[in-house]
Amino acid sequence: MPGLPPDNDQTNTTIFVGNLDLNVTEEVLKQFFLPLGEIVCVKIPATKGCGYVQFTNRNSAEEAIRRMQGQMIGQQVVQITWGRIPTANQVGGSQEMAAMAGAVEQREEPYDPLATPDVDKLNATYLSVHGSAILGRPLWQRTSSITPRA
Repeated sequence: MPGLPPDNDQTNTTIFVGNLDLNVTEEVLKQFFLPLGEIVCVKIPATKGCGYVQFTNRNSAEEAIRRMQGQMIGQQVVQITWGRIPTANQVGGSQEMAAMAGAVEQREEPYDPLATPDVDKLNATYLSVHGSAILGRPLWQRTSSITPRA
C-alpha cells in the first residue's frame, strides 16, 4: 500500500505530534501517550519541535489522535495527525528518522575541537562549494604568515 496516504493506510500505527515543546523528552512524550495503548517507539528529532509515536495497533493510534488533539504537552498545545516514520528510500527522508526505523545504521562522530582536522575532507568541501582551489590562494596569500617563495 505504498501509494496510500498515511490516514488511509490501515497498517499505519504512527502519529505525528506537531508544535511540541522543545523541552519535552521522548520519555515524557511516551508517558502522555502510554495510557492510550502499547507503544512500539517514540522519537523526537533534535531541535525540530515535533515527535513521532508508533503504537502496536491502529486503534490505539486513532484513539490518540482523537483524545490528544489540542492537548497541552509541556508548555505548548500540540497538533496531532497521522505520521509515518520516513525510511531511507523515501525522497527527502531524514536519515535520523530512517536510522530510528532501523533502515539505516547511522554513526555520528563526536565533535572534538582539539582533533587534527581531516584536510582531505576540508579540501573536498571547499571544492564542492567554490568549484576551484585557485579562489582560495589570494586569500591565503593575504592572511598567511608564510612568505611565498619566488
